[in-house]
Amino acid sequence: MALARSGRTTESEEIVHHLAAAYPSHTLLNSYWLPTIRAALELNHKNPTKAIELLRTAEPYELGSGKTLYPAHVRGEAYMRLGRGKEAAAEFQKSVNYRGMVQNFLLGH
Repeated sequence: MALARSGRTTESEEIVHHLAAAYPSHTLLNSYWLPTIRAALELNHKNPTKAIELLRTAEPYELGSGKTLYPAHVRGEAYMRLGRGKEAAAEFQKSVNYRGMVQNFLLGH
């Protein structure tokens, strides 16, 4: 995720490909983290619509498994880039509503 968010797209894509191939049955990785990283990569490619689409896979796991709400944050950024402020605000609000989940994480400040 750090590589994708810092713009190191090629390196991040290589790691995502490797992880997906090495751990095909790892639910949290394949349903939460990899879609979120791929969505961040789509934001790098200026494709917020695709980012939102990729994050649909992570949505059922956001409040139960990830404990970071990172998919909601990336989705919020994608909505912002599309000029959809109301939807973006709803995604960012999740970090406020579930502050206990993110309190020890970067998004929890």
